[in-house]
Amino acid sequence: MNKIALTFLVAFFSTFGFAQSPDEQIGNCLNTSDFFLLEEIYPTIKNDVQIPVLNTFAESLLYAAFNNPEQAVSAIDSLIAKYQGEIGLENVRNMLINQCWMLFRKGEYQDGYNRLKSFIEQLEPHMPVEFLAGSKANLRLYKAFLDESKPRLDRPNVDCVIPMEIDTIRIKGNEDDTLRYSTLMFVPVVVNGQQERFIFDTGCGGGIFLSQEYANRLGARIKMDSLSISGSGGHSSGQMAIIDSIQVGNMIFKNVTATIMMPNLQVDTLYKVDAVLGVDIMDYAGEVQIFPNEKKIVFPINKTSLPATGKNMMRMLGGDAFFLKAYSGDERLTMLFDTGDVYSHFNEKYYNVHKEYVNINGLKESKISGGFEGTKQTEFYSLPSFSLKIGNKQFEIKHMIVGSNPEATSQQFGFGALGMAFINAFDKVTISFDEMFVEVE
Repeated sequence: MNKIALTFLVAFFSTFGFAQSPDEQIGNCLNTSDFFLLEEIYPTIKNDVQIPVLNTFAESLLYAAFNNPEQAVSAIDSLIAKYQGEIGLENVRNMLINQCWMLFRKGEYQDGYNRLKSFIEQLEPHMPVEFLAGSKANLRLYKAFLDESKPRLDRPNVDCVIPMEIDTIRIKGNEDDTLRYSTLMFVPVVVNGQQERFIFDTGCGGGIFLSQEYANRLGARIKMDSLSISGSGGHSSGQMAIIDSIQVGNMIFKNVTATIMMPNLQVDTLYKVDAVLGVDIMDYAGEVQIFPNEKKIVFPINKTSLPATGKNMMRMLGGDAFFLKAYSGDERLTMLFDTGDVYSHFNEKYYNVHKEYVNINGLKESKISGGFEGTKQTEFYSLPSFSLKIGNKQFEIKHMIVGSNPEATSQQFGFGALGMAFINAFDKVTISFDEMFVEVE
């Protein structure tokens, strides 16, 4: 599914001449954006850190990555107030952008706008234009929402249980593509008294995604006309809007942000996506339970406790993508959690690390794929079977796809995506946004 291109990577400092092992460990985690490892080791080494800025920096990023926005905002305030000289202006900017994005996602539009506006006004006379370009783009978005109320989820004190369909997806030109059994989940969503069929997508950032046709029909109120959107195949432009309310089961989600994608006739002839339910409602509910065989989804009132295996889900800094900690043997693999991925796959980053294994064991294939830049024939490998572990559960994905496009970026975050092939492998998938874990049965 398409993602808003508003993710800003933090450029970490590379060295402080560390003398102590705990300092080196934290520094390495920051430099490699390895927040899963940082979350594992930090509690046991934080009291032995010799450079105070490392503790505040680490805590700021851990709060943000593991979905504690209020604590993250406060920690970033402390980081900038106490240590802006040590971390440098670029890190100050990136952490402020991250902070303001968290405020925006929670509907604190005025607060995010004021913080970013003050920063820009202080630096603009002294900095090159490109240094503040991303900040200014965000500021325009925040300004457009200043007159809107924050999102709110209203629900009774009982579980929300909704029916769910899992449909096989046939892409034009790939109708005989039986290896991957491509599927998507669909749920009923009521908008303006009319029931619509939405894709249920953990990989869709924000509230909902709509085609321009559906946005017009459902009465979306346009807030921003020119929005940069990134997704499969490149970048495009779209719009940002508000839907006053949607109903999912017995829950009503109010003041929902909507990303609207402009028509792409070439891609739409392959498979047209009209309506997607994104992660915001799941995040606000705190937990989602998916029952693929029973064809239902539950938003429980009584939440599942953190399992003994701990947190295994993190949020991309400055964005709305969620990643899982999976294991292949002893190798830890960070994987995008994206139920809008009709199967599951490894990307070119994984291929470059494991090229010999994939070349020997994989079957080379090609298919038609579509993205913002149009349609094209893409090449990939299919591994007959691949074993992974999430939490304490070992499982296999048959015909695991491995991307091998030499033009793909080497800067990809993570090693691919766990999508519907992952979901379909279990009787129950519990996703906790409160405790940041996925548990499978």
